[in-house]
Amino acid sequence: MGPVLMSGLRKLQEEHPGIGDVRGLGLMVAAEFTSPQGEPWTERAKAVIKAAMSNGLLLLTCGPWDNTVRWIPP
Repeated sequence: MGPVLMSGLRKLQEEHPGIGDVRGLGLMVAAEFTSPQGEPWTERAKAVIKAAMSNGLLLLTCGPWDNTVRWIPP
């Protein structure tokens, strides 16, 4: 299932340039949000978390700038 999750997130990355990086191993995957200037985009990551939560999906941010969203399904 890890490759399925990575593939889906990489497809989203192609459509949304604010996703600067998708990385992970197995089902422990992260999507890092960066501004058009390449800077950490904490506000966007927090907005994604909030939108996911309003749709019943619990995600967490991490990283030194809190701009990375962790996807760790059970």
